[in-house]
Amino acid sequence: LKKRLSTIENIILARDLGSKPSNDLYPETFAQIIKKTKFKNTKVKIFDSKKIEKLWLGLLHNVWKWSSKKPYMVIMERIVDKKLPTIWLVWKGITFDTWWIQVKPWDHMYEMKGDMCWAAATFATMKDLDDKDLNVNIIACVVLAENHISWEAYKPSDIVKSYSWKTIDIIH
Repeated sequence: LKKRLSTIENIILARDLGSKPSNDLYPETFAQIIKKTKFKNTKVKIFDSKKIEKLWLGLLHNVWKWSSKKPYMVIMERIVDKKLPTIWLVWKGITFDTWWIQVKPWDHMYEMKGDMCWAAATFATMKDLDDKDLNVNIIACVVLAENHISWEAYKPSDIVKSYSWKTIDIIH
């Protein structure tokens, strides 16, 4: 039990984050929780909306522009040895998802705070692995945004440029 106590605590952390209402847990507060975590072996990089724009992360940029809550991207790196293989964990953390202009039926909207649960699980996993003896490098990336309707929302038929400079035709 002692060996697994931190794992249990981190499972509870992920569940608690997933249970928070979206007015308490939004991209900035989620990023701040990660930033305040005392990692021993994990390096944390936080990208705010200005950095996201500067890096041309067009898909993330276009999701947040509907909301008053700005996006964040957090990268957590646990590098044991650069010669070892690297595992990547990448998840979206949409703290609330209205599905832009194609709003979901009312009985499903309540659940939309849960779109960030995999990002919470990714963060909790990195927290749990921080002091473990590993034979691999692990890099995790969580993109945090809130997806709300506004006059600035993108629309079906818009074309958005991605980080790879490829364009994506927004169909749905």
